[in-house]
Amino acid sequence: MKLGFENYLQKRPSQRAFLSSEEGKILLAFMEERLQKPQNSYWEWFGYEIGGPVCYGYVKWIISEIEQNHPEILDIAFVARDGWLLQKVFNILPHCADLKGYYIYAPRIVGSQCQDRDAYLSYQRYIAEHGFENSKLGIVDTITMRFSSQRLIASSVTQETHGFYWVVLENSAVKKDIFNYSSYQSENYHLIRCWNLMEFIMTSPEPPLCAMYGNQPVYQNATSFENIRSTIFEQIETGVLEFVRNVCKNRNFPKFSNKLITKWVNSFLKHPCQEDITAFSEIRISELEDHSDSILLDPFGLQNGLCKMYKDRLWVFSQKHQLVRSFLRAGNTCIKMAKEKIEKCDSLKFDGKDAKKFAEFLVQYDIISFDIFDTLIFREVNKPDDLFYLLEEKNGVSNFHSKRILAEKNARRTSGKRNGEIDIFDIYRELSQTELIDINEKAREEIQLDASICYGNPVMSELYHILRRKGCRLIAVSDMYIPGSHLREMLSRVGYPEFEYVFVSCDCGAGKGNGALQRYVQSKLGENVRIIHIGDNFSSDVHGSKMAGWEAVWYCKRKYLQT
Repeated sequence: MKLGFENYLQKRPSQRAFLSSEEGKILLAFMEERLQKPQNSYWEWFGYEIGGPVCYGYVKWIISEIEQNHPEILDIAFVARDGWLLQKVFNILPHCADLKGYYIYAPRIVGSQCQDRDAYLSYQRYIAEHGFENSKLGIVDTITMRFSSQRLIASSVTQETHGFYWVVLENSAVKKDIFNYSSYQSENYHLIRCWNLMEFIMTSPEPPLCAMYGNQPVYQNATSFENIRSTIFEQIETGVLEFVRNVCKNRNFPKFSNKLITKWVNSFLKHPCQEDITAFSEIRISELEDHSDSILLDPFGLQNGLCKMYKDRLWVFSQKHQLVRSFLRAGNTCIKMAKEKIEKCDSLKFDGKDAKKFAEFLVQYDIISFDIFDTLIFREVNKPDDLFYLLEEKNGVSNFHSKRILAEKNARRTSGKRNGEIDIFDIYRELSQTELIDINEKAREEIQLDASICYGNPVMSELYHILRRKGCRLIAVSDMYIPGSHLREMLSRVGYPEFEYVFVSCDCGAGKGNGALQRYVQSKLGENVRIIHIGDNFSSDVHGSKMAGWEAVWYCKRKYLQT
């Protein structure tokens, strides 16, 4: 290939630094060659110029690693969603004919779902359908700390696994003692100035996953910014694959080092042209696992200026120093809490006023869901655990309040049940390890005492009866250790005589906080049923419901409005 660079270097003068190495010259030559052809779109060119070297360099390294150090690997699982484009690059590049690549779903949400035995067995069947050989299995992801994908897949196959990662972030002994892996980058913190750009390049056009049913992925409702990125991704993918095909066409298969690719991407980020700035000016992404937020990608740090630059530098520094990293984590927690407080002000709210008007709004939904405690029902105590003081007084058991709290904590920690969700009998079974008690008798005693101090919330009672008269479908959904049969009786006693269903975390093996209980409810009532949930807890009732694709209303009680 003729090495010509001048036209490209006029476009990217900062890339002159790559003339100092042979692999840098080869990379520049591919850019110059492509520049001679018509440019269909900015994103296609971006895919060729940045995404192409990134994906090619990484996959070429994976193939070389397998051929040189792991020839026993015959199957490679490219983990969704970052593995979408990487698998396509793998299929283009030359490799051993016996080596096969597969696109596999194994995100953290699926791992959480698979704590349920039935869901886990279903996932095992999904993995088995791919017909992996009995030899060692390669697993490809981009960035990891806890090896969640490799852990999930490894638990579903009989053969040994070996992970291939761009970078393995610093963590405890998990990586050293349990999992075999290789890393494209030797450092245990990412060197790319904006890792979100790497996610933007490689993440598939699919919406985020919320569950797996059988062998079929279930997607979240795509947001507007995700729909925009999906359209852009098609163009980026075209550019990436064109770069890879050009490399193959020239029969020159350079092994681009991680050092070179990192320098290449960072040079682009440090020296954008106006076309780059304009194209990325409105691109938004999500940094949260549930994709509930929306922030500007801002890969060049222009929105935050010096703040962004120093933030990036601080990130790199913190990865080398444990104390600094701990301090930053504490700071991030405070920022998250402040952000959540602001979000509460903007959320759909019901303050208890004008129940008739609010009911007119709710009737548009197929099903209306209510939280139970502190929404439908109030207790005659300041805090829920004050109930244990009453039990302590009634039974004359010294320090029962503390013992009861500790028993619940230990029961959740040691429970073999789904997702750590337990019922009241599990708690008293744990308490029986240190106290001479009748488990069933004491559990029923607590349920009865709890029921005796409960009363119906008059605000919700009014709303409930209006909706009943209108013929609305009403359900109750609660995170609670008291079984649903008992809660149904409790609701009836305080003025809520009928609910179509009462779903409780201890019965369903799923909680509201991460949307798992809501998704369980949705699966039982029909995927196309529109549900709106009302509750007092912003995190579990509002945030958790939105993670499951429900509309949610924050019930703003007076005590919250005063804080």
